Parts: sequence; C-alpha cells; structure tokens
Amino acid sequence: MSVFLCPKCKSALTKIGSSLKCDTGHCFDLSSEGYVNLVMGKISGGDSPDMCRARHEFLSAGYYEPFAKGISAVINEFSAVKICDAGCGEGYYSRVIKSENENAEIVGFDLAKTSVKLAAKAEKSKRDPINYAVCGIFDMPLPDASYDALISVFAPVPDKEAHRILKEDGIMIVCHPGTEHLNGLKSLVYDTPYDNEESDTLYDGFTKIRDERVKYSVTVSKEHISSLFLMTPYYWKTSVSDAEKLKHADKLDTELDFIISIYRK
Repeated sequence: MSVFLCPKCKSALTKIGSSLKCDTGHCFDLSSEGYVNLVMGKISGGDSPDMCRARHEFLSAGYYEPFAKGISAVINEFSAVKICDAGCGEGYYSRVIKSENENAEIVGFDLAKTSVKLAAKAEKSKRDPINYAVCGIFDMPLPDASYDALISVFAPVPDKEAHRILKEDGIMIVCHPGTEHLNGLKSLVYDTPYDNEESDTLYDGFTKIRDERVKYSVTVSKEHISSLFLMTPYYWKTSVSDAEKLKHADKLDTELDFIISIYRK
C-alpha cells in the first residue's frame, strides 16, 4: 500500500509494478528516480530548475547542518515518527531527520519537479526510502489525522492542511529567518543592508509551544557564494550591478540566524 491517497478520488493507492493505482482505476506512474507526480492538471508554481540545483549544491556542502539538526532534535523530542515535509525542496532537511531517526516515516511534497527529482534520486538505493511526490502543499493526498508532525522550512505554511492531516496533539514546525540571517551576504551586496523582520505568527487550531533560535557564523567558499545567492529571495530583489559584487568575493563570512517555531494541534 502506498502512503499516498489518490488525488482524484481520495481512495488508497497501491503500488502495482511501476505505478500507483486506486480501486477506481486512476493510475500514476512512478518516475525512474522513484517519485510520483500527483498534480492534477498543469504544474503551476515551484522554484525554477536553476534555483533548485543551486539549493541542492549549497545545502549538500553542509552549511545549514546545525540548523537541520535543530529541526531533527525537535522531531525527536516529541517522539514524532510519521512526518510530512510540506515544501520539501530537494529533501535536505528530511534526509537529516531520517539520518538521526531511522524509524522515521517521512513523506515530502513540492511543486518543483527538479527538486523532487533530486530528493528521490538520493533515496533510490535505500531500504526504507523517504517518499516524495510532485504535489501542492495546500491539498496533500494524505489521510486525515494520520501524521505526528509537519515541517515547513522557508515555505508557505499550509496550516489548514496541517491541522487536517495531524493527529491529535500533533506538532507543526515552522522555520523562518531570524533578524540577522545572511547579514554578511546583504552587507556585501547592498550599500545599506537591513535586518529581517521577525513576527510572532499564530495559526487557528494551533497553540504555540515555543520558539528556538539556531544562530552561528559560517565562511562560505567562493564556489558556493552564487548558489547561496540564487536560492534566496534577494536574488530577485537585487540589481545587476549589486549582484556583480559577489563575483569579486573570494569568500563570504556571514551570520546564519534561524527561528524554529513549534505549534501543537
């Protein structure tokens, strides 16, 4: 039995050969990498292929590992086993969680096909792989009240869907940048760098437990500076002349400042 429901009729999907099928005859083929496309109609949204590949290159270098392990520690603190990664990207955070808890059962959704392909490819040789699907996060093909935790890392927060799929007392983990996140990058690019704004967001149907901050400094090597820039919102907000400044940097010293917000259903 697949972890996914049929996006058309919401009945269970079963793996038959290289496809997922439901009893009513709907069929979804598994890709050679192992993921499935569950989008109804044309895919609209998701990061560009270049941004997906840049994120994969940068995260694979380990700069965000202490942050990812912070998320994993929260997952383990609440003894969450069934975890939904909503807006999973190329699967970096799910892989760290799985590496720290081999019993975790993780499913990831993202509209960016390039990212999902990279995420699934990393699972191909594993005995107990993370399951990935190309799918929007505001209508996920999962049963009601079936997951212990949902994580949303630098992505839109599907709070209503989270409330639906989480078990009673399930947790939603929302990660966003802190005030000083990437200040070194902004200082290099902008004449007048600015701090990020922090807000205390509440969601209907959830009680906020606490915030955790993960903050440290890194030196980004020259080969990874452009990948970091491309995976951030600053790429779209920066003039060509300001972006050119990054090409002349031999390294980048910057603060990393993350906030992990924990909510209980």
